[in-house]
Amino acid sequence: MLIMVKYLDGTYDMVVSHRLEGLIKAGRVLEFRRGNGWARVGRDSLRNGTKDFQGDERRKIETAGPLMM
Repeated sequence: MLIMVKYLDGTYDMVVSHRLEGLIKAGRVLEFRRGNGWARVGRDSLRNGTKDFQGDERRKIETAGPLMM
């Protein structure tokens, strides 16, 4: 998937999604486009790459229903 980014110098580009984190860590991206608008690096919450979620699980857990034979 391509994501629109705005670099520190004000230029825009489209980058593949798996390269975005590296550009952010390198300090090259000012902001990037999300589905709900622009996210500014250093101001808006970003994923930090960890999978450790400390909150309550709120997603529905699917369970198998009774088997019909």
